[in-house]
Amino acid sequence: MMDAPILRYLFSMKPDSATLGQWRRTHDYEVWTHCQTKNEPPLTLWEAHGAGVVRLPDQDTLMHVIKGGVPHHVEQLFGYWRACDSDIVWFRIVRDDRVHYAMVLGGCPSAYESDKLLWICPSCANVLQQHEIVTGRKGVQRFWRQEGSFIDEFNNPVEHRTCDKCGHVHPPAYRFRQLGKLDSSMTPEVAW
Repeated sequence: MMDAPILRYLFSMKPDSATLGQWRRTHDYEVWTHCQTKNEPPLTLWEAHGAGVVRLPDQDTLMHVIKGGVPHHVEQLFGYWRACDSDIVWFRIVRDDRVHYAMVLGGCPSAYESDKLLWICPSCANVLQQHEIVTGRKGVQRFWRQEGSFIDEFNNPVEHRTCDKCGHVHPPAYRFRQLGKLDSSMTPEVAW
């Protein structure tokens, strides 16, 4: 019998863990973990609500539920806003000189069916562009395959990044990064 939650056994957040930076599946959940030093730039969670955005605080211990359908962005991790129909639980835990992060999404098999990639104007919160991807438990690889082409489409030409309401030019988008790896443009490892 296990004395601790199953996620602790399957996904170590220790700095030398082979699962860091990868999306892993356990039962009905998709789990991503990361560990970094306190000196590195924080992974800051933002959520879009109505005509504005909210920055979640970089507290030493944070467990926050991103409700299904709410666009969210993690600064330093991916250069777009993502909204999926599943709730996502975001963890940030500081222990000693390390900051541990985790994202958990899913639940029952029908809890995760689709994702959206969006770009939201940082000046006026206007949605500049969005793409929906049918993912779900068996099709999540579609998200990673299509992510790059949607980013390329958004980045070029610059008019795609220019807000038609206020004229602000959105910074170039970037893919979900494999933090701690030399090539941050690679598609994240997904282990299923």
